[in-house]
Amino acid sequence: MMRKIVCGAAVAALLLTTGSTAMAADWRWQKSSESIDVLDAECKIGLRFGGWDQCKFVADYRIYHLYVR
Repeated sequence: MMRKIVCGAAVAALLLTTGSTAMAADWRWQKSSESIDVLDAECKIGLRFGGWDQCKFVADYRIYHLYVR
């Protein structure tokens, strides 16, 4: 439970810093701890190939396409 809260807060902060407040309103992606692992892996790929901006873009894209639609 604590991990979900901490991970949820970290991802929410990421969303708010990118201006994606509309996506932050839907928390369905939080139901699965697997979703956090997917975001973490995608973010690491983004950091490796494009820096922090790419990490934020990839995380926003994955949240929207996997968990909000």
